[in-house]
Amino acid sequence: MKRFSFITDVFAMAVGFIFLAASWHKLVFPYEFLSGVYAYEIVGPGLGAYVVVFLPWIELIVGLSLLVGLFPQGALAIASGCCFAFVFVQASALSRGLSISCGCFGGTPSPVTYATLLRTVFLLCGSVGCLVVAIRKAHRCAEVAGQER
Repeated sequence: MKRFSFITDVFAMAVGFIFLAASWHKLVFPYEFLSGVYAYEIVGPGLGAYVVVFLPWIELIVGLSLLVGLFPQGALAIASGCCFAFVFVQASALSRGLSISCGCFGGTPSPVTYATLLRTVFLLCGSVGCLVVAIRKAHRCAEVAGQER
């Protein structure tokens, strides 16, 4: 069981690194990110501006939290929610035949394809799996602490 916990801890750190890397370009080039948000044709100008202002900071905080192990359950819950939203918008773009850049990491534009969608689904499944393991681990620790009293 400890090996499984170690693997999920390493994967959670990998998710943290991915979120940290994804936030960087969005924070440095917000107008480019805004253009990418609008390209998905899901949100209007008002909500799009909020996405551009808050999402990179959420990604940065989640990434740092997972890398240093601070509030891992909350960070994994937020990462899972973000990944679910990313899966939704990428699937929406693919289903509508939009030929747009993923916007995941900025810089070199990589189009939304079934491969990028699969990568995001893998990240979602991994985040949810790590969250379940983290919750179980915390629950076991609470049970042990309760028995010691």
